[in-house]
Amino acid sequence: MKRVDDRKVLSGITPVIQKGLRWVDAPAADSPHKTLYNRCHRW
Repeated sequence: MKRVDDRKVLSGITPVIQKGLRWVDAPAADSPHKTLYNRCHRW
């Protein structure tokens, strides 16, 4: 599986943190919520 671009992941993580959303409510156009969660916790 191809790695998702870091810029897309960051643009998906940002609204989750700023608005206090759950990971499953993250914008689906950016990346799958599981990818966002994993990358955020690795960084």
